[in-house]
Amino acid sequence: MPEKTTIPPFTHLHTHSMYSVSEALSTPAEICAFAHLAGYASVALTDTNGTFGFMELHKEAKKLGIKPIYGIVLSHDAIVSAGSDRFMMTAISVSKAGLRNICLLATIARNRAEQDAALSWNEVRLHGDGVIFMCGARGSELAEYVA
Repeated sequence: MPEKTTIPPFTHLHTHSMYSVSEALSTPAEICAFAHLAGYASVALTDTNGTFGFMELHKEAKKLGIKPIYGIVLSHDAIVSAGSDRFMMTAISVSKAGLRNICLLATIARNRAEQDAALSWNEVRLHGDGVIFMCGARGSELAEYVA
């Protein structure tokens, strides 16, 4: 019989819930339950342009003894390739200031989406305190720029 191995800590940092319409079906509670069942110490929620599931994520994660990580996938205008299409970027809060900024960016992004627009680079920069931005996923500017 093989020896039992210890899996290093891991957390998916790009996780959508039912609040990312047409992208996922699970509720934040179901995501937390799966993370707990899989033995994760933390769970992230990064819905597109919205923070609607944060309260449920917080409540369920705390109940299960796992750390909630708050994030968002944002639609933004080109940073490097000016004049290009819009791109997606994942933003993760790493502090209380970051959580406030994530919520602010979500509000701005939602308003921009209603106007068929996206966040400007200046808005992202102005509200980036306490936030880690990841821009290497499919649909990101970096992925498009390098490809």
